[in-house]
Amino acid sequence: MTELFAILNELEDIIYVSDIETYELLFLNAAAVKTLSQKEGDALVGRKCYEVLQGKTSPCEFCTNKFLLRENFYTWEYTNLKYERHFLVKDKLLVWKNRKMRFEIAIDITERQKEKEQIEHDLKTQSVIVESLQILDQEHNLEQAIEKIMGTLGRHHMADRGYVFEFDEKEGLANNTYEWCANGIAPQKQTLQRVPLQDMHRWLSTFRQKGEMLIQSLPKEVDASSAEYQTLHAQGIESLMAAPIMDEGQIVGCLGVDNPRYAFGDTLLLKSVGYFIKSYMEKQRTKTYLEKLSLTDSLTGLGNRNKYIAALRKMTADETHDFGVAFIDINGLKAANDAFGHDYGDQILVKIANILHDIFGGDAFRTGGDEFIILCPGLSKEEFTEKAHLLRRKLAETPDCHVSCGIAWEKSVEDIEAFIKYADELMYIEKQSYYKNTLGKRALHHSSIMEETLRGLEHGEFLVHFQPKISLKSGELGGAEALIRKLDHNGDLVPPMKFIPLLESELLIRHIDFFVLHQVCRTIKRWRTHAAKTVPVSVNLSRLTLMEHNIVEKLSSVCALYDVPCNLIDIEVTESIGAINPESLKVVSYKLRKEGFSLSLDDFGSKYCNFSILANIEFTCLKLDKSLIASLCINNRSRMVAKHCIQLCMDIEGISSVAEGIESEQQLNLLKIYNCDYGQGYYFSKPISIYDFEQRYFPELRSDFH
Repeated sequence: MTELFAILNELEDIIYVSDIETYELLFLNAAAVKTLSQKEGDALVGRKCYEVLQGKTSPCEFCTNKFLLRENFYTWEYTNLKYERHFLVKDKLLVWKNRKMRFEIAIDITERQKEKEQIEHDLKTQSVIVESLQILDQEHNLEQAIEKIMGTLGRHHMADRGYVFEFDEKEGLANNTYEWCANGIAPQKQTLQRVPLQDMHRWLSTFRQKGEMLIQSLPKEVDASSAEYQTLHAQGIESLMAAPIMDEGQIVGCLGVDNPRYAFGDTLLLKSVGYFIKSYMEKQRTKTYLEKLSLTDSLTGLGNRNKYIAALRKMTADETHDFGVAFIDINGLKAANDAFGHDYGDQILVKIANILHDIFGGDAFRTGGDEFIILCPGLSKEEFTEKAHLLRRKLAETPDCHVSCGIAWEKSVEDIEAFIKYADELMYIEKQSYYKNTLGKRALHHSSIMEETLRGLEHGEFLVHFQPKISLKSGELGGAEALIRKLDHNGDLVPPMKFIPLLESELLIRHIDFFVLHQVCRTIKRWRTHAAKTVPVSVNLSRLTLMEHNIVEKLSSVCALYDVPCNLIDIEVTESIGAINPESLKVVSYKLRKEGFSLSLDDFGSKYCNFSILANIEFTCLKLDKSLIASLCINNRSRMVAKHCIQLCMDIEGISSVAEGIESEQQLNLLKIYNCDYGQGYYFSKPISIYDFEQRYFPELRSDFH
């Protein structure tokens, strides 16, 4: 055994022998004594193996005595924390003089282990970089991509949190723009916005000097009274690693992990990934900027036609409720450009766009040279109306911002494009007053037809005829309907169907409607002053005129001009008003009735009987179409329909019935039997001039007619 020990002393590996039962060291070779002795002459033999080898006070929990055999070695690896070395260990059971002993050879493989760990670490690092690049390649959402990468980095370093800060040198602020948190870790992103860069002065300085920021122990390395310490401590940070994000030599942000438990101090991964993130952010922001350009009007900053179409497509795909639309067109922009230059015109566009953006934000679009559209889904009627009133007021207060507006709101919209077209019609109706005021000053759309129409009104080419309404109960005059007529160049009357459709298609019919109203009010004023009686007169209003902004106020102002009470004017509309937005129609009809006007539904039954209009609008009179009356005596179905329509009027409180187109006594007698209130038609009189009407029904005015 002595010779064996002598041989073992020559070996460089640590070798020792210990008693399995008592753990006493019985032998240590020279290499073991040199490595394990803490001071020269330190006696090791006789001491406990766990004390000398591991610095413990009791047997090691990982002791391998129970695995030892006499036939072969038990081989294993472990890291000795006391000596901070890694060993490959070979153990075997020896029996000498009936005493069981542990024979151990410990080969120091620390350097080899470090190389191995470094290789594994490098492979992990490369794997994280590859994974990060794959995320950047596959993920198109910038925020999701970076947050996924921060999660990969955070898990690699076994950290609590990973984050990206972006620095704004111009504003002197830092913002936590991206964040990942491990399970159970509270997010900090919302509380780390608009952090003054001066509070990060030490970080910026350290980034410039060392290219990284390492805090291994917050209490030991950072002044507890500093803002930096307070901020980090409040987040539960004990340690951190961070690397700067560079752009052309400038620090534009940083990327870091809090409380890393693996590979502390190795910022290579942070720096590498930070470079890729910066490049990706630049790429995505450039892409976003280009996409924004494709959807943004370069002059005004509003959404352009592309964005408008995209918004429209999305709204069309979804069910749309509480939907408001405003169609806006600038008056005279071309003339302004011609007179003062395009820079001046651009200033007007920008002014109007700013007003629209301030009120409606991203719901406003510039869809053409002088055209804007506002789409407001999900906005209550009260909210939209308030915004619309504010829009008109702001535009009226702003110099040079003269526009025509078509504004509409609906509770539920099935055909969005048709609803927008309706708002477009409203805009063109409002624009007619602009056309009239600028007529002859410059070339305008519709100007030739407009000029011809207005000239005809001024020169007497248009005439107003009255057709009497007769009470079928008393046989006396109960009112009249005012009808427009036109003279051709030969002085012959032109049938209304020859010119009314054209004026409606060119959106000029409102001038005819108001011309008739003025004539009627002028006539009623004369009756009130000089005649013994006065009867109400019906005035036909087209659907387009009824859609005008503030139409009730405009009608009232004409009546006030002639001192004519509104209750002497009956507004006749046809079933075509069903094309008007129901909510708007209901509001207008309510205002008309409140102002004192009566409201008649003309031509009822000419195409179909729109009972929904009768249900929603409080008409004062229902006029049965002449086509129904014409077949009254020869068609039993016509008689039944007429009878029930008249009965319907009697059942609805406050609504009277008028039969149009009465031409025979037989028709008249049937209508009397059905209790129809009034009759109108050639049986009584065809439409005649106001002069002839007064000659017949107001004999006291014969000498006063002018």
